[in-house]
Amino acid sequence: MQREADVSAQQPATQADSWISGSDAHPERPCGDRTSSPEGSSPPSRLMSEAQDPPPSFLSPNSPHEASSRSERFRSDDRLRRRADFLRCYRTGRRRTGSLSILYFAPNTEGRPRLGVTASRKVGNSVVRHRLKRRIRETYRRWQGRGDLPSLDLVVHLKPEAAKADPRIFIEDLIRLWRGATPRGGPR
Repeated sequence: MQREADVSAQQPATQADSWISGSDAHPERPCGDRTSSPEGSSPPSRLMSEAQDPPPSFLSPNSPHEASSRSERFRSDDRLRRRADFLRCYRTGRRRTGSLSILYFAPNTEGRPRLGVTASRKVGNSVVRHRLKRRIRETYRRWQGRGDLPSLDLVVHLKPEAAKADPRIFIEDLIRLWRGATPRGGPR
């Protein structure tokens, strides 16, 4: 066992730096002013052009005047948020069944229709469920007949088949269900 007293305090002689060839050495950094990288993120590039996939005919207005007269805003007030409102739709409201979703609707006192969406894990993982929910909200936001709906709370419950369905068929199924919630004699 070596003790501290037995260890030499002398340092070994310094060795010359080893030489590394220029091709293997790190390049020298430039001195002085350098251009900094731009701050923030770069603007997003478009994945699809708008002309590539026009909106379905039942979503787009018939005339330019109609597009300016109706609002496509989907405010937070237009969404169903409280659990009690969802339960009221399930328990006291009417139900219409489609091939890919079920629509529950019940009258409300808000003076305008409100939309809620539910999806169980049977539909898919969270990515799939949230994609379908966004698609439903966007379809509802752009649907022409939204202004003709009475004061209703609408809950769209997704079936597992919705995850694998063609988007156009999915949208047509939703529109058919929403049209069924309009009063008799209203636009179809």
